[in-house]
Order: sequence, then structure tokens, then C-alpha cells
Amino acid sequence: MIKPGKVYYGIVHDDNGKPSFDEWVVRTVRGGKVTAILKASFTWGKRSTKAGDYGWLPRIPAWCRTTWRIDREPFGIFTTKLQAVRHELKTTEPDDFDQPEQYDRFMAGLKRMKT
Repeated sequence: MIKPGKVYYGIVHDDNGKPSFDEWVVRTVRGGKVTAILKASFTWGKRSTKAGDYGWLPRIPAWCRTTWRIDREPFGIFTTKLQAVRHELKTTEPDDFDQPEQYDRFMAGLKRMKT
């Protein structure tokens, strides 16, 4: 069952090919649709000067949101980090990178993440 606050994981890489995890947090479940938001420094943080007042910041960009139907699986994000790593190991192609060194570094990083 999907509830607000559930965390999903995705994998991205930097310009050098180093992989890292993205966290997507379910924000709403309404009308048969689930909306998740990328949790990053520009979407989540200190909201005011009060002690402990952390939360979602205003004006979250559209590219930081993803929506899917409740009876389907989300695209590119997974419930565990291991599922995200396995998916990337299966689907990543050398053509996705500008240089072969980036691909090699990305695949080596994914294999380290898997263990």
C-alpha cells in the first residue's frame, strides 16, 4: 500500500560517471494517482527560523515531480536501493555516455553499490 512519506530510489550520475542515489518521497495519493517529489536541497529544507521547522519548500519545479497511477509501477524509481541498482545494471548502454571512461566508471560504481 502506498502512503504519503514512502521513499522511492532512483540512480543518477555526474559528469564523471559516478553514480549516486536520488530519493523520491510520496507527497500525495489522490484520485487513483500518486505524486512523488525529488528530495533535494532545493525542495526540502529549513522553512523558518523556528527550531526544527523543516519541510517541503515552496515552488517545487515541475521536473522534480513525478506522477503515476496507483495500479501501475512508477517509471525509473524503485522501492529499494538494490532494485534501482539492478535495473540500472540491466538497462544502461555505453551509448548513454559521452565517453567510454564515464560508462566504465558508472558500471564499476554500480557493481560496488550492489555489494
